[in-house]
Amino acid sequence: MSSNLLVIVDRALHQKRVQRDLLEARSVEAQKKTQKEAQKEAQKEAQEEARKEARNEARNEAQEEAQKEGQEVLSAPLAMPIPRNEPENVALASDIEKIIQTAIDACRSENSSVITNQQRIATVKESLKDGYCDIMGTEANLDLVDIIQGYKVYVARDIQNPKQVVVSKQAALDRFASAIITPLRDVYKLPATSFHIFYDNKGDLMAFNRAGSLFVNLRHYEISHDTDVGADPGLI
Repeated sequence: MSSNLLVIVDRALHQKRVQRDLLEARSVEAQKKTQKEAQKEAQKEAQEEARKEARNEARNEAQEEAQKEGQEVLSAPLAMPIPRNEPENVALASDIEKIIQTAIDACRSENSSVITNQQRIATVKESLKDGYCDIMGTEANLDLVDIIQGYKVYVARDIQNPKQVVVSKQAALDRFASAIITPLRDVYKLPATSFHIFYDNKGDLMAFNRAGSLFVNLRHYEISHDTDVGADPGLI
């Protein structure tokens, strides 16, 4: 009986020691965890403080620089503006719409059946820095050979059998007129008689203006765009 009691007491004491050790271990772990969290929080606060100091330093440097620049401006002598001679024929932005409308209103039909070589280039200034070259006239002599969809067609005189050119390029002419010229004319509300088509066999001239009559080059259209236009029936 006494031995059994001793065993029971020993087991009870052992369990208490185990529980105590477990509690101590948990306490130590909790302390370590608390210390780690405290260290992380301290690091976070230190980083935030460093960022604040950096921002304050940058702000102070900017204020000092601004004050320095302000002092330099105040100490600098006042300079009188130097008058500039503005170039002639410079269009202000507010006048561009009027210029465009004036150019549209000036478009007219070409009544001559023969266009002689009278090419010249005029520079049109739209601002102090920007402008464009307005090409007037053609490099070749042109003859009126046909009318396609209301547009007069001219062919360079150095091309043999000019009427055959129109026949052989009838499909391209139709696409050029319906898919390119007519939509462009509708955008600017130009009369059909102000547009003309010409065909030459050399040169880089894509279009020109002859005293308000607009001429566009079929050859350049054929080379650059006719394949795409022909492949898209919706454009015709």
